[in-house]
Amino acid sequence: MSHTPAGSPFETSPDAVGAAIRTAGSPEDGVARHKLIEAIESSSEGFALFDSDDRLVFCNRHFQDFHPGLSAIIVPGVTFAAIARAVAETCIVRADGTTVEAWLAERIARYRAPRGPLLQQRVDGRWVQVSERKINDGGVVAVYTDVTEIKRAEQALRATQGRLTYLLTASPSMICSFEVGGRNAPTFISENVRDLLGYEPGDYLAGPEFWLERLHPEDRERVLGEFPHLLDQGHNVIEYRFLHANGTYRWVRDEQRLLRDPNGRPVEVVESWSDITERKEAELALQKQTAFVELLQAAAAAANEAPTVAEALRFCLERIAHHAGWPLGHAYTRADDGSRALLPTGIWHCDTPEGFAQLRAATAGTPLGPGTGLAGRVLLSGAPEWTLGDPTLAGDPRAPAAAQDGVRAGFGFPVTVGREVVAVLEFFARDASPPDASLLRVMSNIGAQLGRVIERKQAEERLRQAKEAAEEASRAKSSFLANMSHELRTPLNAIIGFTRLVMRRAKDALPVKQFENLEKILASSEHLLSLINSILDLAKVEAGRMEVKPSDFTLEPVLDLCLRTVEPLVKNEGVQLVRDVRDTPATLRTDEEKLRQILINLLSNAIKFTEAGSVTLRVRPVGESVEFAVIDTGIGIPADALNAIFEEFHQVDNSATRSHSGTGLGLAISHRLARLLGGKIGVESREGAGSTFTLSIPMRIAGAAEGPPSPRPALPVTPVSRSGAKLVLAIDDDPNVVYLLQENLADAGYTVIGASSGQDGLLKARELQPRAITLDIMMPGTDGWQVLHALKTDPLTRDIPVVLISIVDQKELGFRLGATDYIVKPFEREALIGALARIAPDNERILVIDDDPNVPDLVRQLLNAEQCTVDWVADGAAGLERIAQARPSVILLDLLMPRMDGLAFLDALQADPVGRTIPVVVLTAASLDTAERDMLRERVLGLIDKSGLDRAALVREVRRVLPVLELEAADRDR
Repeated sequence: MSHTPAGSPFETSPDAVGAAIRTAGSPEDGVARHKLIEAIESSSEGFALFDSDDRLVFCNRHFQDFHPGLSAIIVPGVTFAAIARAVAETCIVRADGTTVEAWLAERIARYRAPRGPLLQQRVDGRWVQVSERKINDGGVVAVYTDVTEIKRAEQALRATQGRLTYLLTASPSMICSFEVGGRNAPTFISENVRDLLGYEPGDYLAGPEFWLERLHPEDRERVLGEFPHLLDQGHNVIEYRFLHANGTYRWVRDEQRLLRDPNGRPVEVVESWSDITERKEAELALQKQTAFVELLQAAAAAANEAPTVAEALRFCLERIAHHAGWPLGHAYTRADDGSRALLPTGIWHCDTPEGFAQLRAATAGTPLGPGTGLAGRVLLSGAPEWTLGDPTLAGDPRAPAAAQDGVRAGFGFPVTVGREVVAVLEFFARDASPPDASLLRVMSNIGAQLGRVIERKQAEERLRQAKEAAEEASRAKSSFLANMSHELRTPLNAIIGFTRLVMRRAKDALPVKQFENLEKILASSEHLLSLINSILDLAKVEAGRMEVKPSDFTLEPVLDLCLRTVEPLVKNEGVQLVRDVRDTPATLRTDEEKLRQILINLLSNAIKFTEAGSVTLRVRPVGESVEFAVIDTGIGIPADALNAIFEEFHQVDNSATRSHSGTGLGLAISHRLARLLGGKIGVESREGAGSTFTLSIPMRIAGAAEGPPSPRPALPVTPVSRSGAKLVLAIDDDPNVVYLLQENLADAGYTVIGASSGQDGLLKARELQPRAITLDIMMPGTDGWQVLHALKTDPLTRDIPVVLISIVDQKELGFRLGATDYIVKPFEREALIGALARIAPDNERILVIDDDPNVPDLVRQLLNAEQCTVDWVADGAAGLERIAQARPSVILLDLLMPRMDGLAFLDALQADPVGRTIPVVVLTAASLDTAERDMLRERVLGLIDKSGLDRAALVREVRRVLPVLELEAADRDR
């Protein structure tokens, strides 16, 4: 490209210009010549014309300006050589590295044979371009142009290009570009492509195929799909893999920017490539590690939540197969027969239902020993293993099947509990995937986690079995206590009942000393019964079967009753009972019976250990609670015994306390009852200075319903007209109970027939149709509940009143099953006669169903004057048979009997259209919980406590059940 200004006349036609200057002769030519010279003079370039002899013909002033100091010699006729020598000698032009003569010779030679522009650097720093051309007549036209600015621009450009080249070479990024349109041919690439990718720049510039062929096949579609985004947005960043000259793929970050022409058309894309392989590998490693962690967490969580070991193995198998991308997985488990063999399971993962059919079928019937096949080798080594090649399962009996399915790779890992392999998980694929050490490490961790889950589940199973064993032991304990209570209380009831009977009938005939002996027998028997009941109460509290029955009551009478109850215990006149009650609320809402039991226990305990001084019951309100303090001046408690004072069977271990009887249960029961009432008991004591036991309970028990408890609904009694004696069937397995019933009811006009079992009682109830039935709850075989149900479901016996008489106080249950009344053994005669009086008309027949033969005898004696006939059977079954023979007016029923107990008897009686009309009074000898009372209340009309069975109680209960009964004789006895 020429640097002579565009439009210069010397650039396009130097021959014409030279000719015009030399030949113009006419006036017109002179005018033209003059205009031409003016144009040349006005030009910013230097102009000179030499003839064929190299002499100056013409020059403008700018030519002289380009030769400062030589204007004197630059005149027409001077030779070019002279001008050149003057230039050389005056050093106008820099001739570095050469002599004047040499420079002059080279310059004259170039003038005579022009070969393009000559660039000269002047000593003043300017750059001049000399353009010389031969014209037709042999002369030369010379044009001098100042190109200093152009030269400086070129130098600046070269410097910039040098810096850019350095930056491109030194930068870790590679710069390249390609044209937009056509073949998208590459246009530039920086030299550091050698360092980045190992290629020469010319390799890239050879054509677009170079880049496209080295783009990773898996990235090609994605990368090419980004080009429209680049055209739309003008810039883009994309990451992909590019083949290095050494044959490995490198991750590059390609930042692209689109260049457009002035018309907005895209013309070129400039790119900056950075090698991000290390970063990408770190990201991929982090992603892989994160996936491993998530897999571990998911496997651990699922294994922990899985209900069974098999489910835990199944979930982990699925997650591992999905994570690793392996299509087939299976779990082998260790045989528990000591053979160490691996047994196949139904735990599989398969991508498709029909996939790997041959291998799955072969596995189903193939156990593996240690060292046999992939799983067997894992079992033997206890370490994960990865296998490749054909056959993948070398040495495995399943190898032919695996080959048929095209299996080319497999790995397995152990599930360990401690050092023991308990299972092996194996996975297979058709692609020969290379071993992944990190995956195997993760599999080892999962195997250890699964092992811990299996170990925990085994421990849970052992714990469950231990819990079931403990529950069974607890049930056995409860059954033992129930049976022992029945066995212990049955003879006690007989002793108490017969003692009361003798004391009532022979009070005036016996010597005073003998009567006192009977009183001692009765007191000792009742005390022993109280101890047995205490043990059972404690067992109920421990088993959570002790119920709280809150009610609203006035406190003053309760306190008076407690003090009157313990007053006979004060044998020493030097001990005074003191009542100190202030500002207490008029009423409390709590369990009255349990509060009374606690206070009596505390007062009794204080009196027992106080030989002189006082025992004070102090009551004060404290906030929302009431505080009861029992303060004594007795022997006190050693400091080292205070912490154990409320433990079961604990007594202060010193000579003084060993002289006092007791089981050590009173305080333990009181402590637990206090907690049931939402309160607590504390103690302060000093040895030799007395003790203070403090009970604090809420004024209104937490969660208790407001208002008094709903009364038990009265059950309808359908009186049935009967003639003959007042027959009572006593279903009780204890003949003593039957005897006591007979003895207590005989003088009330009742005839008591006993049934020693529930079945016997049912038969007799059907046969005898007694006026009433007494039924014991606790009988061997058919218990009282079954008997009660049978009585109330039998049309022949369901109308016969049934009185439950049992050592078990379960009134509600008896009433719910259809009993007419409920009496707790040992019963009082008045309670028994009262129950029969309420449920049987005059001259009624009472059936006692109790396995204790003393019960019907006692009932007969207690009701002797009531004109009742007492019949007795020993169990519920016998009671039903007796009722079928003769319908009784009322039934006195024990709940616990052999063959058929009282409840079974009630069920059978209820099924009989006739039997369900017979009133039933339950006889029992122990406390019933609320649920049992409610159940009995629906089925019987009365309950009598055998422990308090005397004539007055029996008569009262009979009177309640049989309102029309004439009881004049009973009134005389009372």
